[in-house]
Amino acid sequence: MDVRGRKIHFMGVAGIGMSAIAEIAARRGALVSGCDIAANDNSERVTAAGITCLLGHSPAHLRERPDLLVYSSAVPPDSPELAAARAAGIEIISRSNMLARLMDAKQGIGISGTHGKTTTTWLAAKLLLDAGLDPTIMVGGVVPALGSNFRAGSGQWFVTEVDESDGLLLEIRPSVSIVTNIDSDHLDHYTGGIDEIEATFARYAGNTRQDGCIIGCADDERVRRVMAGSGRQTVGYGFTGHAAVRGVNIRLDALGSCFDAEAGGRRIEGLRVTLLGRHNVLNALAVVALAGRLGIGDDVLRRALGEARAVKRRMEKRGEAGGVAVYDDYGHHPTEISATLAAARLMSAGRGRLVAVFQPHRYSRTAALLKEFGRCFGDADHLVVTSIYSANEPPIAGVSSAQVVDEVTSAGGRSVQYIPAWSSIVPHLVSVVKPGDVVLFLGAGDIWKLGDELLKRL
Repeated sequence: MDVRGRKIHFMGVAGIGMSAIAEIAARRGALVSGCDIAANDNSERVTAAGITCLLGHSPAHLRERPDLLVYSSAVPPDSPELAAARAAGIEIISRSNMLARLMDAKQGIGISGTHGKTTTTWLAAKLLLDAGLDPTIMVGGVVPALGSNFRAGSGQWFVTEVDESDGLLLEIRPSVSIVTNIDSDHLDHYTGGIDEIEATFARYAGNTRQDGCIIGCADDERVRRVMAGSGRQTVGYGFTGHAAVRGVNIRLDALGSCFDAEAGGRRIEGLRVTLLGRHNVLNALAVVALAGRLGIGDDVLRRALGEARAVKRRMEKRGEAGGVAVYDDYGHHPTEISATLAAARLMSAGRGRLVAVFQPHRYSRTAALLKEFGRCFGDADHLVVTSIYSANEPPIAGVSSAQVVDEVTSAGGRSVQYIPAWSSIVPHLVSVVKPGDVVLFLGAGDIWKLGDELLKRL
């Protein structure tokens, strides 16, 4: 899609993905404006780039009549601004559709999956950058090396994270599709449960261009089925015999992971990532498979994996004070939490205790995955559970963080405490942490703010 000279208005421009799309469109010559219900770091960055960002949603934002209105899934369908755009005959499309249009002129590499897609997207992007391919990049988190969550390149490749939460991933048609895993989540949208989620990923894989390729985690049975039914070339990666690109000789430590990769009858030895945990070796193996697909050499692959640093809020060290190390992670699903705590346990080994502070995200997710939440905190020596971060979702009667605490206790959690009052969390932590402890804040809401506050208090 040629956007030069077109007026494009973005509703929900403060979102991490929407802000990147808006800036990429502006850099391609579009006349961009945007709005959102509240300002944040994303909207401030977009404003600094010269894009008008309006507060709230209002039909008044359409006075200069855009050629195209792009909306995020967070915008209510009955929004008066959307209604006014329809009445005026303005073309209206989703965020995913806009992303697909921007990708049309490029060769797309779409990274999807329930978990790990943000980290895998950045690892894949780093590979193409180090190979000198000048890619356009969109990541679902801020990458310190980019100073943002996107990059507008002039090369033929467009590397992007593909979000499955609202089902609109079906509008994306990449040349290479990477599927990291398929798990139960976003059950407010996927009311048919895990089978509906798998079917959606199968349709997404089937949208891969005919001459393209699907790279998927062969350790995940549902991903294997998706690849088998796709009618496209496929490459499986993982640790098991199902994988064509297999990780072996894996060594995990507090500084990252080292492993060998077997692919095509040969072994690439001594690959290393500075990202903690076995799950990040899996993410790296997806990129090993991608390097093979694109014909990128082992030296470039080795450098890209070895130099890539974590995306913000992915096991991000916030600092250390009083002998206590403070980390922050976006993990908010039981599978993610379990993997992250296992990696954090490597850091705390020989130091002290692992203290986790968890902010549940959405009432619907808490209710749907309550039993799983009860079982995922086994690696924490002490757990604090905060009140639920609603993400603008209305409360569900009877659903609260106290239920999470009850489930953790029933599952044998050694030390867990529910602290609903935000102002009481840091004082509690100050009273219980000791030199050598590792404190990990977990959640997709605003829990990260407490990490900085704790460091100040310590």
